[in-house]
Amino acid sequence: MRNVQRSYLKVAHAMLIITIGTALAQTDVHKNHDHSTMAKKQIEQDTVKAIKSSMKDMQHKPDTSKMPTVITEKKPDSVTAVSAPRQLKPQQTCPVMGGKIDKNIYVDYKGQRIYVCCNSCKAEVAKDPQKYIDKLAKMGETTEKVQMPGKNTQKTQ
Repeated sequence: MRNVQRSYLKVAHAMLIITIGTALAQTDVHKNHDHSTMAKKQIEQDTVKAIKSSMKDMQHKPDTSKMPTVITEKKPDSVTAVSAPRQLKPQQTCPVMGGKIDKNIYVDYKGQRIYVCCNSCKAEVAKDPQKYIDKLAKMGETTEKVQMPGKNTQKTQ
């Protein structure tokens, strides 16, 4: 990273030299010869050298053979494949608005009670209860399990 920064500084420096040198060279004409032409050529040569040097620095790759080797221990596949289920806490957050729930306002869906904070959120959850059950799980919360009467799998209170 430092090489790249240094390269940009070299290019900026070369551009500054061009600007100043060109301004000075334009005013230096005397004794039947023009110093501006000689100065411009020198500035161009210096600029080309600086830019080529900068490009080399930008393309430079670090010599990894001199870097220390880091040895990491590989975990067995069986350990990484099996992960403990995440412990979900009881619902405390409205899945729609993110505020505190009101235990008197809820939607029952397939044996799960989804609490919300207000009637507007209740209407939203009733449209797609599974979406909000999934959202709660991502938030680390779980719905309350309830007994559903008869065949009706969706009930609102």
